[in-house]
Amino acid sequence: MTTLLEPGVTCWRVERADRFAMLIDGAAYFRALYESIPQARSSILLLGWDIDRRTVLVPRETADEPVELGARLDQVARRHHRLRVHVLCWDATIVYALERPWLMAQRWKVDGHRRVRFHPDCAHPFGASHHQKVVVIDDALAFAGGLDITSHRWDTPEHAQYDPWRKLPSGIPYGPFHDVQCAVDGAAARALGDLVRLRWEACTCEKLRPLTRVTTPAPWPASTEPWIEDVPVGILRTHPAHDRLEPANEIARFTERAFAAARERIYIESMYLTSQAIGRALCERLREPDGPEIVIVLSEKSEGWLEHNTMDALRDGLLRELHAADRHGRLGVYFPRLGGSKSLTLHSKVMVIDDEVLRIGSANLTNRSLSLDTECDVATEASGRDDVRAACRRARHALVAEHLGVKQKVLAEAERELGSLNAAITALASDSGRTLSHIHTAETPSVAFSETALALADPMEPIDANELVSDLVGPEERRRVPRRALALGAITLLVLVCAALWQLTDLGDRGTAVVEGWLAHAPRSMLFISVTVLLFAALTSLGLPVTVAIGACALTLGTWIGFVVAALGSFTSSVVGYSLGRALGGEFVERQSNRSVESIKNALRKGGILSIVALRVIPVAPFAVVNMAAGAARVSARDFVIGTVVAMTPGILGLSVLIDRIMAALRHPTFGAWTVVGALLLAMAALFAGIMKWARRRRQSVPNAS
Repeated sequence: MTTLLEPGVTCWRVERADRFAMLIDGAAYFRALYESIPQARSSILLLGWDIDRRTVLVPRETADEPVELGARLDQVARRHHRLRVHVLCWDATIVYALERPWLMAQRWKVDGHRRVRFHPDCAHPFGASHHQKVVVIDDALAFAGGLDITSHRWDTPEHAQYDPWRKLPSGIPYGPFHDVQCAVDGAAARALGDLVRLRWEACTCEKLRPLTRVTTPAPWPASTEPWIEDVPVGILRTHPAHDRLEPANEIARFTERAFAAARERIYIESMYLTSQAIGRALCERLREPDGPEIVIVLSEKSEGWLEHNTMDALRDGLLRELHAADRHGRLGVYFPRLGGSKSLTLHSKVMVIDDEVLRIGSANLTNRSLSLDTECDVATEASGRDDVRAACRRARHALVAEHLGVKQKVLAEAERELGSLNAAITALASDSGRTLSHIHTAETPSVAFSETALALADPMEPIDANELVSDLVGPEERRRVPRRALALGAITLLVLVCAALWQLTDLGDRGTAVVEGWLAHAPRSMLFISVTVLLFAALTSLGLPVTVAIGACALTLGTWIGFVVAALGSFTSSVVGYSLGRALGGEFVERQSNRSVESIKNALRKGGILSIVALRVIPVAPFAVVNMAAGAARVSARDFVIGTVVAMTPGILGLSVLIDRIMAALRHPTFGAWTVVGALLLAMAALFAGIMKWARRRRQSVPNAS
């Protein structure tokens, strides 16, 4: 096999690791972290999709020192006054708000040591996420792979259906979970430190200096056995162009080259498999009469109805194409089953090619992981070395044997006798207990999100909200939507969820009691409502996101009074903004909003009421900016008022009712209560799908639409 690691093409850098080890499952990785953190003297860098300072690294019963991540970091910071800890974590969108602890950034700042610095990572275009999972200690030891230091991650290779140590910080148990990380030291660790420092600078505009003196000996964890020594390691990245950052797509290039170079076998573990490019490359190899066998291990299905109806639907379509191309019977697609109907949640991202190449990282085989999200993989190749080849084979056997519930030597013997990994899996598969079962795709694709899933759930490029508006209002000069406006939408919804969670904590209960006490004595009169409406209008005119204000009304005033106040306040604010824009003109609007509104004005001039409706539904700009832009564009008052009422009334009512039903379901979690919440969410999804369909038809009807 030719060399795959080519700096600047298939990888960012190639550096030597004095030691390299594969850490299979969260228990091994978290134990290694627990042992390594106290050895730090100068620097600890953490980079993640999700990092929770409450994460328990080792079972409390097995340790005498602090076992939570935050407490462990604080402890070492107190011991060594020169030590600096930098934590960079994705500033998650509303989609994951219910999965993440509320006000986690504030908890890092308030509860953590002053030299433990936390910063949210928001240096990415709209629709993208930061997905790298890297920890670097003193530029001497580094961990990289698919494991975040957060809840739902700790587990052992046994994946017992019930493990008393597998529980959330709240004490609630969670199911079996599989993932993989790797450990490297030497120059490879220092290079990963450079990667984290570059990311920190991109997010904070602050440069972190690399260490002038690296710890000797390296802080290698005592529980981790090195698999290989003195081996070249390639660092592979994905990140899109953003601000001054040039795009990087080394992971996609490496994967394409690795698939093309495979002679005997391609082994893949991935949480998702939706990339069209990956599908084409694998289909091409399957059609060859003497191509490699392909073994793919995936999760049986995604968690949550949204991902199941998008990512799983896309995966099933790709798998149907793979099976159709498998003319010579060399494809096996499996999921790990734990016994009965229980399957293992698989989160790993691993690839082994011909026992010559091993890749471990954060990148799934999806469009977004290969082009849009920020990813980091680590790879090594044998290049004639028997010890590296043995490590690649050991990685493959360890993973497959774990999934089958057999010893590695049993798997190796079966593969040797049968001459095929797929044949060995079939021979060792069990009807009960742990095993690998074939994934059976649905007969027909899921229709819930069939038309928009690829564009929204697994995009190949940043989602352009301005283009969505162009679809709705006809052809126009497409300007880039200011990222502040896009971020504002995510922040708005996030604040709403935080406000709801406020009522579910002890602090929230006390705060709510105070608010309810005040409201109980407030006169529910026209004067009270009028003052509240004026306050609503004033705050939203000054820039408070209107969705936040609507949610606050629903939470504090109740569904129906909150709806009345929010509706009257929104309309009042709209009229005030419209009047200001009409009186002061477009130059004033652009100067005050610090953004160009020419494209908004052009759209508003063309479409009348429908343009107002479109811009209310697709938040291309803040509520107050749209109001003033409509006035500056000289939209008729009649069209503006009608369009605003038509677009906003259902949304205000829907949001008020949804918040009321969510709070009711959280207080009294019955099947019927959550069924109502699910129905409301499905209705919103159907409405969005209808808007998209209407947008396409409207655009097709416009002459010379580009």
